Amino acid sequence: MNTPSPSLPWKEQRRRKIVFAATMLLLLAASVLFFFFAQQRLRRSEAEALLEARALQEALLAEAEALNRKRLDERARELLDGAARRGLLPENWAGRRINLRQANLPREEVNDLIFSLARTDQRFFQLEEFEVAATRDEDGLFSLPVRANAPLSVTVQGTLIFQTKSGSR
Repeated sequence: MNTPSPSLPWKEQRRRKIVFAATMLLLLAASVLFFFFAQQRLRRSEAEALLEARALQEALLAEAEALNRKRLDERARELLDGAARRGLLPENWAGRRINLRQANLPREEVNDLIFSLARTDQRFFQLEEFEVAATRDEDGLFSLPVRANAPLSVTVQGTLIFQTKSGSR
């Protein structure tokens, strides 16, 4: 009679099961380590992507500011060239401060003063303060005065800008 012989002794089967379990445990540990390091690389990559996105945003903002400054510079040059063609360079102009405080002037002189402050191509007045008042209660600014040649109180303060040279460059 033939009795079947076990193919492997039970100790050998046990050893193979232990080796298999240990191999599986090592593969599991390797998988966990791989997952852990992959997750760290992912977080690092996300942080770098955020930094790069922020740097890109700052670069785009700086580019927009530079373009705006360039446009402003070009516009300023155009204005300066136009002013030079019209003889409006600073060296062609001078200014004098005028400061009259409550000066009593005849009405005709007040009219001449107001007319001299009017803007022309050769001068303009940069007004800071202006006041005209009658010196007496019975006199008015816009009516005939009770007494002839009644003075007016005038306050004028500002800078008269006038052209010293004419022409262009």
